[in-house]
Amino acid sequence: MAVDSPQVNDGRCTFADWIELLALTTGRGVGSRADIVRLLAKQSDTGHGTEPDPTSGEPLETEIIEGAASTLADNVADELDFRARTLGLPYPFALRIRTETWTLELNADALRAPAGRVYVFCLLVSALRDGRLASGPITEAAAEDFARLFQDIAFRAATQLMGNGGLSFGSPRPDGSKFLDAIRQFTDAYGIGEPRGTHLPSSSRKEKDEGIDVIAWRSFADGRPGQVLLLGQVASGNDWVNKPVLSAVGRFLDWFVTRPAQFFVPAIFIPFVQHHRFEPVIAEPYEPAVRDYCRRTEITYGLVVDRLRIVELFAAGHQSFTADGLQSIDSWNATALDQARKAA
Repeated sequence: MAVDSPQVNDGRCTFADWIELLALTTGRGVGSRADIVRLLAKQSDTGHGTEPDPTSGEPLETEIIEGAASTLADNVADELDFRARTLGLPYPFALRIRTETWTLELNADALRAPAGRVYVFCLLVSALRDGRLASGPITEAAAEDFARLFQDIAFRAATQLMGNGGLSFGSPRPDGSKFLDAIRQFTDAYGIGEPRGTHLPSSSRKEKDEGIDVIAWRSFADGRPGQVLLLGQVASGNDWVNKPVLSAVGRFLDWFVTRPAQFFVPAIFIPFVQHHRFEPVIAEPYEPAVRDYCRRTEITYGLVVDRLRIVELFAAGHQSFTADGLQSIDSWNATALDQARKAA
């Protein structure tokens, strides 16, 4: 298939995504522990993905390589189990653990629901953004722009999260509105705040969205200030760690004479699992380390709404999504999967 395999030094999340892609793209609809062991054995035979002994510089012994493959396969199983337990029925795969082995099988029933198809979309976008799935053929063949589709997914997840209303603010906006007009539309809908009527003196007059892509809120019936407001970025690329949300929020709120809120929920929406690139040092147990990583990530990015949280939100609502946006997602998924199944 045309999905590039991970390398031995890649983390458990990259391998977990690869196993899920195997289940999606192979005729047997299964990825397994054996696939990981076989891949690492092949890489060691060809000299790819192996590490020299830190003392002698010589290639690691076969037994050590096999032990590393076994440890990695166990870690990947833990990651897949975490995803399955977190999402439950919406997870579009079934993990089967047997004595000394495990398999991940495609769950066709889960793909009938919006949440399962959104999971597949996020998985494919993650592979594309990681460079493991060629973007050119997909872009040429697909009628849909996956970045705009993910913007819509993030907006729907944000409004589900907050519970009342929202605005897809990222440029270009669905209605084609200019920046100042869009800010006015937001305050009119939210009912709180007074935007500047003219551009700031330093303005380029070319502002698009000031880095804020989705706005959502939970209002109370009294309509008075002190509502719950989410200001979020949407980042479909794996450079999302270079996009601190709080700086974008500061620039956005500078466009108001009276702010719509003094306190708000900064958020970022990503198609990856938020610990996608994280691996602790060997001495640290994984779960406490990844929990601490997520805690520290919140300091910079606010609420991280990753693949698992997006799917959880879709499972809780948005059944109407099947009538409009889901059709576009299905079409893009089909195109991407068709390309992934072709011979490399």
